[in-house]
Amino acid sequence: MKYENFNAAYPLTGESIDQIAAQIEHFLTSMKTERANLLRIRLSIEEALLRWQDHFGVNAAVKLELGVKWRRPTITLELKGESYDPFSNSENDLGIWANSLLGNMGLSPQYSYRQGINLIQLKLHRPRRNPALSLLLSVAAGVLAGVLGDALLPAEIKSRVVHTILDPVQNAFFRILNTAAIPVIFLSVLAAVCGVGSIAAMGKSGKRLIARFLLFSTVVTVISTAIVAPLFHLIFEHTPLSGTQFSSVLDFFLQIIPNDALTPFQIGDSPQLILLALILGNALLVAGRQAEGLVHIVEQADTIGLLIADWVSRLTPIFVALLLILGIWDGSIGLLVGIWKPLAVFLALAIVVLIFFLLYVNVTKKVTVGTLIHKMWKSFWIAFKTSSVDAAYGENQLCCERRLGIGKRLTDYGLPLGLVCYMPVATIATMIFTLYAAQCYGVSTSIIWYIMALFLTVALQAASPPVAGVGLLTYAAIFSRLGIPAGALTIAMVADILFHFATAALDQAMLQLELILEADRLELLDRNMLQS
Repeated sequence: MKYENFNAAYPLTGESIDQIAAQIEHFLTSMKTERANLLRIRLSIEEALLRWQDHFGVNAAVKLELGVKWRRPTITLELKGESYDPFSNSENDLGIWANSLLGNMGLSPQYSYRQGINLIQLKLHRPRRNPALSLLLSVAAGVLAGVLGDALLPAEIKSRVVHTILDPVQNAFFRILNTAAIPVIFLSVLAAVCGVGSIAAMGKSGKRLIARFLLFSTVVTVISTAIVAPLFHLIFEHTPLSGTQFSSVLDFFLQIIPNDALTPFQIGDSPQLILLALILGNALLVAGRQAEGLVHIVEQADTIGLLIADWVSRLTPIFVALLLILGIWDGSIGLLVGIWKPLAVFLALAIVVLIFFLLYVNVTKKVTVGTLIHKMWKSFWIAFKTSSVDAAYGENQLCCERRLGIGKRLTDYGLPLGLVCYMPVATIATMIFTLYAAQCYGVSTSIIWYIMALFLTVALQAASPPVAGVGLLTYAAIFSRLGIPAGALTIAMVADILFHFATAALDQAMLQLELILEADRLELLDRNMLQS
């Protein structure tokens, strides 16, 4: 789709503000932006323009530019004069990290000041083909080419193609994943620590919500792993924690402390990278205002990391087709066929968890399950059909505030925080598929192996924003640490897309229910609206 560039200057009058808002709405409509997101963006920009009008007066001029920059549709507003941030005193000022998160999702405009010009910019994502459709097309192309080639080509030619083209391509893609995973994981954890700290600074409610999100995701993952582990036939090595073996176990966990700051980046040691990010992030928080410049650099670097993840996700369909051909020709395709097992186990367990939570809210808040499902259905369906929580964010916010009766003060920071820290269903999915991959490749496990798997799954899911491509990089980091061969990433590419449809929608529904409980505790819940 082509976007026509638009460039015009307006006085800061009420009529002109309406014209700017209408032009922006037309631009967003042409991109097929979800209606709730469109209204959210329009209202936030209108509010910013009105604040500029109050500060600079109606004689000031603002320049509106609509177009594509660096392959992303962009809305830009420019106003010459002294620095004035129209979002600085707004009620939804969530701190650098939360605003950056929504900005990367194309849901929140960002303010900056450069060379005497006030800038408001919103970078949106291009409309993309449904990832499931892309996956199905690439799978169909790979299977068709693989079957035809297997039937028509001589064995000598197939062997030559496998060894000279497909094997090197597979190895190159695995190297891309491992290389991209290192900076993305480190920057995601670092940015999350800075952002979580800024939200925690809001008071006890912010800290409590963070602790509640992380604790619930951890507990759900531990219980789920205990339930499903017997379904996967893994090689288990008993490691008694007594005698001389205790010191080796302790040493195993103390190895998370790196010898130096560079080695973890060179070898891609995920636990050590997470530890370094946690230490540096907390140091930035303690430094406070003195480190604001560094925090801003972290924010910008994290944006670059997310772009890298997005680029990786765009390559995935191509490599799925090529690796399917390789799997058919070398006989390893059976691992992909068996993916139905972890998917079925995950769906069954995730639905049970959601039903349990619905019943808990039903009993404690005196609202029927049918009413809850009816109120939550629209935002759930948008997240499911798009496999994206950012596409459903505006509808999610409307659902929380206007249907579930959750106070705006809580949703303003609870929703962005939940998009990152609250991943109970995603952690279940990642853990189940990790067990399946370990079974397929005969990986030896132990109590230590399970603890490390749980730590990495919860930590990486809690720090990774809901951006396409991050899930596959998470698998790359987990597999390398747990001794699962890189070949498992072939089926992880398909699993990540299939699982993400359910995890995006179910995590969002679980978050809405969690916010109902938290809003009631904070006396920010309108029970009449919830029950009606």
